[in-house]
Amino acid sequence: DYLSLQLRLDVRVNSHSLGGGGYLSSEYPVIVRIDYEDEYGSAAHWYHGFYCQNVHNNDTLNGEEIRCGVWYPYEETNLLEILEPPPFYIKSVRIYASGWNYESLVAETGLLVE
Repeated sequence: DYLSLQLRLDVRVNSHSLGGGGYLSSEYPVIVRIDYEDEYGSAAHWYHGFYCQNVHNNDTLNGEEIRCGVWYPYEETNLLEILEPPPFYIKSVRIYASGWNYESLVAETGLLVE
């Protein structure tokens, strides 16, 4: 059994035209998504979005506001403690962007297991 599952990445959002997470809280200029299976083989996922403005006052479920144009070191200390159901098998880690016009960057990504 593993004790911890940590996600680390450096995120920078320079600009985006759609505020917050968009109309459905699913359109962030940076999104990290982990697809996994639990111990019974059932599919599950977790995602976290980053944005730097929300002038439209859109929902920001699973989102985090960061300063525009500044590198932000993100670390989720132990995904095993927050994911329900807990992961047994990691299928994929995807980093992508969604929304309208945006400029964003990601560096130094890592998934650490102990």
